[in-house]
Amino acid sequence: MTVQIDASLSAAADKTKLGAALRVVLDLHAKWRRGEEGGSRAVLRDADLRDAVLRDADLSGADLSGAVLRGAVLSGADLRDAVLSGADLRDAVLSDAVLRGAVLRGAVLSGADLRDAVLSGAVLSRADLRDAVLRDGIKINMTPIQVTNLRWPVTAASWRWMGVLPWSSGGPGRNRS
Repeated sequence: MTVQIDASLSAAADKTKLGAALRVVLDLHAKWRRGEEGGSRAVLRDADLRDAVLRDADLSGADLSGAVLRGAVLSGADLRDAVLSGADLRDAVLSDAVLRGAVLRGAVLSGADLRDAVLSGAVLSRADLRDAVLRDGIKINMTPIQVTNLRWPVTAASWRWMGVLPWSSGGPGRNRS
């Protein structure tokens, strides 16, 4: 069984109703995660959750594909193995969030705060990370991450000199007279 927020409700001006419905979905999702009877996976596909406060929420394994989470606060949230394909996470706060194994294929994370976020094993194919805040480090093990057609421009202001790499014989810097 899955529970889904009705698209008309997520677009409603009454954020109180949306908040109550979201609370029900999160409670049922928590039961599902614990393997309890009556629990169900959160399916928030295409839901309009802009500016939602989901701090420390457990959304691991949830389906948030196509969801609008623009400006949402997801700091400390558990998004392990969540599906966020095509999600709009512009200007979202994801600091300290765990996105291990999350699928962010085609997600827009421009301007998102990803400070100290854990992204190991995440799928970032075609993701847009322009102007994302990565300052103070981001815990990424680049080996398992799938990154194809990633939009993540590097500017001179975003790097610092770390030292000189040693070269083996015949490499650059060797006197070739």
